[in-house]
Amino acid sequence: MNSLDKPFDYTFKNFVESAPVLCLAADSNFITTYVNPFYEKIHNITLEQAIGKHIRDIIGEEGFHDNLEYYKRALKGYKVERKGSFEKIDGSVHHYHAIYSPIYTNKEVVGLTGVVLDITSEVEIEKQKEFTQTLIDTQHQMIITTNGKELVTANERFYDFFAVDDVNEFMESYDARCICDTFNTNAPDGYLQVKMGRETWIDYVISHSFGEIHKAMITRDGNDFIFSVTAAKLSGNEGLKSAVFTDITDMEKAQTELSLEEKKFRSLTEGSIDSIMRFDGEYRHLYVNPATAELTGIPAELFLGKTHEEMGFPLDFCKTLDDAIDVVFQTKESHRIEFLLPSGIWIDWMLFPEIDNDDVIAVMTTARDITKQKENEIEINDAKNQIEDIHRHTQESIEYASLIQGALIPDNTAFKNYFQDYFAIWHPKDVVGGDIYLFEELRDSDECLLMVIDCTGHGVAGAFVTMLVKAIERQIIAKINNDHSIEVSPAWILAYFNRKMKQLLNQHNKESMSNAGFDGGVIYFNKKENILKFAGAETPLFYIEDEELKMIKGNRHSIGYKTSDSEYEFKDHIVETRENMSFYLTTDGYLDQNGGEKSFPFGKKRFKAIIEEYHTESMADQQGFFLNELEAYQGDEETNDDVAVVGFKI
Repeated sequence: MNSLDKPFDYTFKNFVESAPVLCLAADSNFITTYVNPFYEKIHNITLEQAIGKHIRDIIGEEGFHDNLEYYKRALKGYKVERKGSFEKIDGSVHHYHAIYSPIYTNKEVVGLTGVVLDITSEVEIEKQKEFTQTLIDTQHQMIITTNGKELVTANERFYDFFAVDDVNEFMESYDARCICDTFNTNAPDGYLQVKMGRETWIDYVISHSFGEIHKAMITRDGNDFIFSVTAAKLSGNEGLKSAVFTDITDMEKAQTELSLEEKKFRSLTEGSIDSIMRFDGEYRHLYVNPATAELTGIPAELFLGKTHEEMGFPLDFCKTLDDAIDVVFQTKESHRIEFLLPSGIWIDWMLFPEIDNDDVIAVMTTARDITKQKENEIEINDAKNQIEDIHRHTQESIEYASLIQGALIPDNTAFKNYFQDYFAIWHPKDVVGGDIYLFEELRDSDECLLMVIDCTGHGVAGAFVTMLVKAIERQIIAKINNDHSIEVSPAWILAYFNRKMKQLLNQHNKESMSNAGFDGGVIYFNKKENILKFAGAETPLFYIEDEELKMIKGNRHSIGYKTSDSEYEFKDHIVETRENMSFYLTTDGYLDQNGGEKSFPFGKKRFKAIIEEYHTESMADQQGFFLNELEAYQGDEETNDDVAVVGFKI
């Protein structure tokens, strides 16, 4: 044997011939029988040069001995996996995931295959996520992400303030879905509430960010805490926003006390660490406290009776301050701005009217150094950019995973060898999904297996379960194909799935975190004997016989899950087939889709009606009717779940 041939599944061969993974095959004496094109490129060796060489001569003595233990286990019939890393010549670290599997001929191990995948990107993404979260957790402000109605993530300062460990505990302890549900509804006018007019609180902060300071009051243990709030949209995350809550409770209390009589006012302001000033209508300084002198380096007495221009400040800077004072005199309302001093210090400047007989007689201001806060905002913005990069990399990884999952879906042309007509619908709710259908030709050209599987969840979680299902399915097919005496039983296949799922996911252990499994149906068809066998796990089979729609209910028992019985026996149903009989299998994603005027599930009744009305049409047309009917019924409702429907005609 001098190339990749009989010991390999041709689907696997096509995969390794084109995929960016290293693949090598060798016989039981470690003599190389195959390397794929990517291996040739990485190791600078052609297939012709590699065949007949000992693996040691290709990967080196050190590499061979490092992997020898795994090679030997594969030659004993085990599938072995390992993850590791090494430093490349350029100093960078390369992470990999290697899989070694036995090659069988007539049930005898005759060699092994090794497939090595580069997982450096995945490892780096996880490191970036950890770094970004650590950076956010070190901030003194509360930082959260939300869609305006529901809290998504939060940092450690948030958890400390609310005395919880995670988002779920916060929601449960405070009977709240978002931080906005803790806003004090009795707070003064202008404080943030769940709804600000027609906008959510966070959309309001974003749309009114220029020149305005937003505050929220949160009451805990009988104490009112006041926060200044800034917010921004996260690019690449539709509907997701980030908000920063800075505790300004002490500052707000100080500013409230400024409305007391002059003596009390002075006793308070003299000891304040904030710069406090008082102006008349001509922008002249009526009062400055010692903190102002410390902040500016100018003695307090030099301010009194002078305007900013007379103090010698730059004209554009004077105009900024004078315009802010004008706003308070004209509107009789508080005002707030941020500006940069010539010294490079950022100032948060709050201005308050002193009103007598409905006239503003003076404007009092407080200034606080917010340079550190501005630096934090820069860090937060950098962290936001990192989060966006992580999201992009994650999305790219999921899209690549969809290509891998798509490769598991059978080539529907294989149906032609067994059925007069057919169709298959496979629509994951997300990029990847938990629904899958599998089709396998068995020991000869007369037998085949069709499985329609609905795994736990959808998205990435469901997709992981489908990969486990595919692995177990390959074991089942191998057992059947290697033993012609086996009478194929869909019920036995479901029972095998059930035992293996519980075993691999350690579901016999009550402490196990895994509660994955699936519902589905298995069909065995022998076109020579005109026999169809069916067994279902919470899944029925629909079929047309003599123009009459019939249904075989599956067993009321799922595959896997912690509560399932590992010794449960499923039931086989046998149908003698005749020409033009039609059969249909569907996952519950089609049946459970909400829609219609009352947002009810689509249901079996409507599903049956489609079959009864259109079963005489071609399967391609029937596929269109199934899709159109579901789309029309769904309307504007969100898609509930993955959808998989398979139909065929004998």
